[in-house]
Amino acid sequence: MAIEYPFDLLSGFRGWSTEFQLLWRQEQSRTSNGRTLVKDFGSPLWTTTYQSRSLSANELDYWRARLDLMENGLQTFYGRSLSRCYPIDDPRGDKISGGEGADLVFLLDFVNDYAVLNDPDEDGFSIGAISPDRKTVVLDGPFPTGYRLGTGDMIQFGPRNLHRIMQAEAIVPGEATTRIEVRPHLWPETQTGDATSFIKPHCIMSVVPGSISSAADASTGRGVITFQAIEAR
Repeated sequence: MAIEYPFDLLSGFRGWSTEFQLLWRQEQSRTSNGRTLVKDFGSPLWTTTYQSRSLSANELDYWRARLDLMENGLQTFYGRSLSRCYPIDDPRGDKISGGEGADLVFLLDFVNDYAVLNDPDEDGFSIGAISPDRKTVVLDGPFPTGYRLGTGDMIQFGPRNLHRIMQAEAIVPGEATTRIEVRPHLWPETQTGDATSFIKPHCIMSVVPGSISSAADASTGRGVITFQAIEAR
């Protein structure tokens, strides 16, 4: 079977994302009174560093081959924060999905300044909205009783737009909606009707050229894989 890109590089990766943060594309200048002026030149991009656990010689060669598929940054893969594959309050995704790995989908619909909620669709999910500030979204479940989204949870809109939740309203038992604020601001391509997930959310990334390290210990053959990646738009 031919390799397809973006590639699921992190499938089976025995390691961690030691950092997962935004790279702000900005110009800065300082005035004579000490004020620093900041100007955006584009929406920020996600950057990350991945590090494996100690690998045997055979495991090391396997992951060297997997990383060769990235062709030093020429190809892309599905990148995600390995510490935030699920919401903080649902560490395995069981509460919302009934089992690990299942996905949660919402539909978003823009109506005036905020959400106007319609009847749930056949899958049990309703329609929410994107507010004009492009950083606030209303989701409509229904959510399980007592379910919580919180600061630090990751959420994905559409096939590639990854965001971190800054603030979320409490989900009141018996109600199905919650409003969340995210960063970065929503990309222009994010539109009403986009599928939304906070179960293993991801963006599309490429390896930073020259960042792969896979040195092995001369006496044991064991080693650690590390590499950096940046969001590829």
